[in-house]
Amino acid sequence: MRTGRARRALVCFFRVSEAARGETLLTLRGAFVVSIVTALLFRKMQSVWPGVMVHAVNNATAMTVPLLLSAVSG
Repeated sequence: MRTGRARRALVCFFRVSEAARGETLLTLRGAFVVSIVTALLFRKMQSVWPGVMVHAVNNATAMTVPLLLSAVSG
């Protein structure tokens, strides 16, 4: 039980630090959704690798979409 509390405290700390760095609410919402999805995948699959893949796809999307939008807009 103690490790669960420590993990939650660490996650909260990183979320607060992201907010302090000026991360937008939209970014924090996206991080929250990805965190929930990866946690559910871990519970179902008992492996971190599906969560790693979700994280990789999320990061790739976050980098690719703005580039595509800037190329299209001008």
